[in-house]
Amino acid sequence: MLSIAIRRLPVLLSAVILAVVAPLASGQEAPDNGMRQPQMRLHAITNARIVAAPGIVLENATIVMRDGVIEAVGTDLEIPPGTRTWDGEGLTVSPGLIDAAVLVEVGDDALPDGPGRHWNERIRPQVDLARGGGLTALSGSIRETLREQGFTVAAVYPSTGVLRGTGAIVSLGEEDRYQRPYAPRASMAAAFEYGGGWTTARYPGSRMGAVALLRQTLHDARWDAECRTVWSRTGHGQEPPPR
Repeated sequence: MLSIAIRRLPVLLSAVILAVVAPLASGQEAPDNGMRQPQMRLHAITNARIVAAPGIVLENATIVMRDGVIEAVGTDLEIPPGTRTWDGEGLTVSPGLIDAAVLVEVGDDALPDGPGRHWNERIRPQVDLARGGGLTALSGSIRETLREQGFTVAAVYPSTGVLRGTGAIVSLGEEDRYQRPYAPRASMAAAFEYGGGWTTARYPGSRMGAVALLRQTLHDARWDAECRTVWSRTGHGQEPPPR
């Protein structure tokens, strides 16, 4: 899998991103109605300025990619037969940056009722941006803005909540069909969010309350796991612990 950024100097922020991404299995696409088009799976960028690593810059260099993976980088490479070449004169090729946290709004479709639903609306363990349409919140305009800054991958998390749910690590490619997670699950996001007052619907109303709600939720989860472990070993004939 390849994720690199190509910049035309001297306008560093006018970036064109080349993201050769091997699509993950996430549903099927309709087959083409006609002759199958051949796909070039061997590419080379030549005559480019390549930032191979921090402090290592190669002038008039070549990068060879096979099946979406970088195969070789250097100044004196033998290009394999059948390679589709791209002239990189005047371009700088560098590793794509990864944005560690892009916060997006989560729609109601990502907040289902049922298992995992908490009595407090700021505790959302059931949210999973890799599922349930959450990725659609990362709009094409946001992806384009990040690409212009040299980012090619982003870790996306919900923007609201104390325990906000599980994020997703996704490509910032231009086409929506590449909006698929790199891994089945990312980390769960948490924040000390508060405000609104002391009613159940708007609690917590202070940072101290947010800390208390977070700690209590983690204690409850640990207690529930321990109860279920005990029940699985000795609870024959008894009801399982309630959710």
